[in-house]
Amino acid sequence: MRVFYTVMVKQVKAGGELQPAYALHEAMKALRTKPGRTNDFLRWVPFVHFGL
Repeated sequence: MRVFYTVMVKQVKAGGELQPAYALHEAMKALRTKPGRTNDFLRWVPFVHFGL
């Protein structure tokens, strides 16, 4: 969640449009590349985004 909200805050501060799907993608990328966690499918798979 830290990565998700960090990306969202950066979007607001940059004056851009909020893109929660992009923020979620970045957060999942961070979880998947964490050392020792690359094969831990259940750690990142439950997070989904529906909508715009």
